Amino acid sequence: ALMENLHTAASHDQAWDEAEAHLHYTMSWHYAMFESEAGMKETHKDIQFNIPPVGELRKSGRSYFGQAMVGAPDEVAQIVDRRITEMAPTEVVLSVGFAGMDPRHTRHSVELFAKEIMPHFRSR
Repeated sequence: ALMENLHTAASHDQAWDEAEAHLHYTMSWHYAMFESEAGMKETHKDIQFNIPPVGELRKSGRSYFGQAMVGAPDEVAQIVDRRITEMAPTEVVLSVGFAGMDPRHTRHSVELFAKEIMPHFRSR
């Protein structure tokens, strides 16, 4: 399964401005959970547990398990499409927004996702 959070806004920079600190917090929380479970770090050797600080995270473009799904709608559509092509998942679970994010930004992201990203996948 492809399970990932995403955030989209009118521009790449706006999306990262709204999401970066919240993505950083969420990644930190999840990685702390991984590290606290015996053997999780060994079974997830592909994960880089060192998270760049806020301000640098956007430059790396990282998320939990690969490229962050953060950006303008066309960017996010391309990232989702690429991950689906690479993984060939049987199910896709996308959550919009990150912990602590302004609900207005999350709502706007949901609206952009519905209007500008979902139509890209209707024929799949």
